Amino acid sequence: MKFTLSWLKKFLDSNASLDEISKTLTSLGLEVESITDRSKTLGAFTIAEILEAYQHPNADRLRICKVSTGEEILNIVCGAANARTGIKVVLAKFGTTLPNGMLIKQTKIRGIDSSGMLCSSEELGLGKLEDGIIELSSEAKLGAKFLSMHPELTDPVIEVSITPNRGDCFGVYGIARDLAAAGLGKLNPLPNSVKHKKLIPNPIKIKIEDTKICPALVGRYFSGVKNCESPKWLKDLFRAIGEDSISALVDITNYICYSFGRPLHVFDAQKIQGNLIVRKANKDEQLEALNEKTYNLTTDDIVIADDKNILSLAGIMGGKDSGCYLPTTEVFLESALFDQATITATGRKHMIDSDARQRFERGVDKQFVIIGAELASNLILEMCGGSCSEYVIAGSVEYEHKKIIFDLAKLESLSGLSIKLHDAKNILEKLGFICHNKNNSLECIVPSWRNDINIPEDLIEELLRINSYDIIPTLKLPTSPLTQPVLTKQQKLLNQIRKVLIASGLNEVITWSFMSSKNSELFAPIIDELRIFNPISTDLDIMRSSILPNLIELVPKNHNRSLQNLAFFETGPVFTWKKNQYQQNKIIAGVRFGDIVQKNWHKELRSVDIFDAKSDLYRILSVFNINVDNCELDTKDLPNYYHPARSACVKLKEKILGFFGEIHPRIQAKFDLPKEVIAFECLVENLVDGKKAISDPISDFQPVQRDFAFLLNLDTMVGEVSNTIKQADNLIKEVSVFDVYNDDKLTSSGKKSVAFSVKLQASHNLDASEINMISTKIIDLVKQKFEAELR
Repeated sequence: MKFTLSWLKKFLDSNASLDEISKTLTSLGLEVESITDRSKTLGAFTIAEILEAYQHPNADRLRICKVSTGEEILNIVCGAANARTGIKVVLAKFGTTLPNGMLIKQTKIRGIDSSGMLCSSEELGLGKLEDGIIELSSEAKLGAKFLSMHPELTDPVIEVSITPNRGDCFGVYGIARDLAAAGLGKLNPLPNSVKHKKLIPNPIKIKIEDTKICPALVGRYFSGVKNCESPKWLKDLFRAIGEDSISALVDITNYICYSFGRPLHVFDAQKIQGNLIVRKANKDEQLEALNEKTYNLTTDDIVIADDKNILSLAGIMGGKDSGCYLPTTEVFLESALFDQATITATGRKHMIDSDARQRFERGVDKQFVIIGAELASNLILEMCGGSCSEYVIAGSVEYEHKKIIFDLAKLESLSGLSIKLHDAKNILEKLGFICHNKNNSLECIVPSWRNDINIPEDLIEELLRINSYDIIPTLKLPTSPLTQPVLTKQQKLLNQIRKVLIASGLNEVITWSFMSSKNSELFAPIIDELRIFNPISTDLDIMRSSILPNLIELVPKNHNRSLQNLAFFETGPVFTWKKNQYQQNKIIAGVRFGDIVQKNWHKELRSVDIFDAKSDLYRILSVFNINVDNCELDTKDLPNYYHPARSACVKLKEKILGFFGEIHPRIQAKFDLPKEVIAFECLVENLVDGKKAISDPISDFQPVQRDFAFLLNLDTMVGEVSNTIKQADNLIKEVSVFDVYNDDKLTSSGKKSVAFSVKLQASHNLDASEINMISTKIIDLVKQKFEAELR
């Protein structure tokens, strides 16, 4: 939002300096992004005269100008078509810096010396006011400063950054109101309405098809107007902020928009065929807009149309065919309210970033519809003459003010700042609130321009903002142990897991808690309850039911950038819908891709496999003090996004702790991956029940280890034998394979020799009879289930 200091002081009666205003604006939350003081940037430019101009011998589009500064004659090469003998111009001598930062140097252009530059208005940062270089009046004094002829350009330009909730500050008047409330002057009242004596009939009727998309529209017809150039004061305002002056009629609506945040539009009434209607666009309708671009509209767009054609894209931009130009003599002025969400969606879809859209999508003053039209009417009649009709109104311009009961005690409890009741009332009334005392509370009626004020906390923010956040007292937190920040046991465990996985070569990443529904359906059926109504992107339209899709998506993105060996993990929530309610569970997931080590001559290369994922998962389980030898590996209950023959589920006491394995080839193909991706998932909720991990207590007594070697059929799964041995007795704590032997003799007989080490441990010292009994159980069970022989 740009405005000049003089523009601000049209509405703010203040003697405050530019520096005071700048600091106060920032403290109010209206951050000053820049202040342009043209007395500094344009101070070096002087007035000169072209004594002679002739064709450059080596360039068709260049002219050589002999230029008098009043003290010397300079040779300057110029490309402007209007560079000619006898005109006064603006000169930048070599050593001068243009507003865009370019330094003018002594140079040669196509072999001819050039000792400066003849400037256009665009090169001086004044907008494109004409083609070619600036032509000054013949009365301009040779050698004088350019600014001596344009004192209005010494008016500083302030640019502030407006937060999306402060639609009222997209007008200079709203900014002046904030400064007045902060004690930097007095807000001037709005100009009084003029009673128009000669009202003429209005030949144009208006209609709104749906008041949800357009709650109200106000119109007024003008006849006998004479569109012309704007007066100097208005052109100077627009020139100062870098905007072009178009014509009096258009400039008036822009002035009301910039001054009061009230977008307006003027139609050439002679181009309106019949009456006006606000409606949704029909399919395949088109509009050639004022920016000379043609837009293909959809049924989601709001338009203003007559009986035959679309005249404007409502709240965003008018149409070229119904625009007002210098020959215009009849005008229809439109002031309306439009649905914010629809304006935003239409602007984004068609990529139109207009001043009107900027204000409508942030919320305009709902009571300023007629006031804004009245201010514009006064200026139209003053500058362009003519007569006007009564207003025609469609919809309702009535507005019901919000009321908020505000207790000052809440201010002190939330901020530590104490403000007296009458001081709080004074501040809020300067901001436009109507306040009534209610014991130690205030009943505040919210002004129509403050769409962002809804709850008492919003009023607290206003009081803190106006008083300055700098005066909020700094309080130390109590030092009681009860108030000290303490990590939960689960948080401590998760931090430890992060360290373990990072030490194992995985990189922690943080991805969105939502994802593309196209990726989501590869992993699980789409649940409509998890869809996002208003996603920030069409690729992030559903809450994630698994972390793995987001992690797998990172693999091709990094691999395509020549990163060969990848390993990622993430700790975060996943979302499900069960029993008609949302459920959120903590998951630790990781993926690996490529080789386990970088190419080198010390070690043989090996691609990652499911055993690497298994090791990652087991490292996590060890942090929870879970003895992995007591866990079972199962190929049932696996998610369908794992390879059915190269994955497993890890269970303990029938509770699923996690999954590991190779991602299904179908999914790898969808992500266009050149080789396999292995992954793991750990279900944190099943590892921690409240604050207790589901691990076995550590015994204080000596364990006993026994080894068993069995002859097994070649097709017998060793993992199934290990699980069977574990089930033989509760005192069996660990089972591991330490040898697999096979030779031609065993192979020919369809056998293999597998040796198992079994660890026994009890809450007492085991004697020989207990050990022998358990050993017999193990041998009998394996022989019976697998037709094995003890070697």
